[in-house]
Amino acid sequence: MRAVLIAALTLMPLVAHAAAPGDLSRDGAYDVRDVVLLEAHLGGGQALDAEQLAAADVAPLAMTGAAGDGAVDVADLIVLKRAITGEDVDGDFLASAYEIAAGFDPFARDEDADGIADGLDDDDDDGLTNRREAAFGTEPGDADSDGDGILDGRDAPAPMLARTGVTDLAAATAYLH
Repeated sequence: MRAVLIAALTLMPLVAHAAAPGDLSRDGAYDVRDVVLLEAHLGGGQALDAEQLAAADVAPLAMTGAAGDGAVDVADLIVLKRAITGEDVDGDFLASAYEIAAGFDPFARDEDADGIADGLDDDDDDGLTNRREAAFGTEPGDADSDGDGILDGRDAPAPMLARTGVTDLAAATAYLH
């Protein structure tokens, strides 16, 4: 049985996965290595293959759908440099680093093209926007992140009240809405 399994796996073709936006090095994240590769390409010292070129084309940032304009240029380098700092480069109210960890495209403001910025959307219908999920540390794709049978929107912790001074009523109760 084991020999048959090994033979079957050996005969299976390897499937190359397309690089994620910004991930020119294909290491699963966009980082300084990707910026260095893109800088070298733009400077004429590094040729990129078609998959890398597609991953490098992140500017202009898309308001809906995928980003990119079909050309790899300095604008892409600028966006990629901003993204590796963790900045919210697409203006969807989610930090780029969080978007990558949560499986969102950090270069598309409204990934599902429903007219709502990704951070203001509630992808799992649990009563928390994706932005609030990021703040609370819950999963934006799992309505019950801790598995206790209560939707995250009803389970979310209340914010801490200021120990000194006066807490603004709107800020103290915002989690309820």
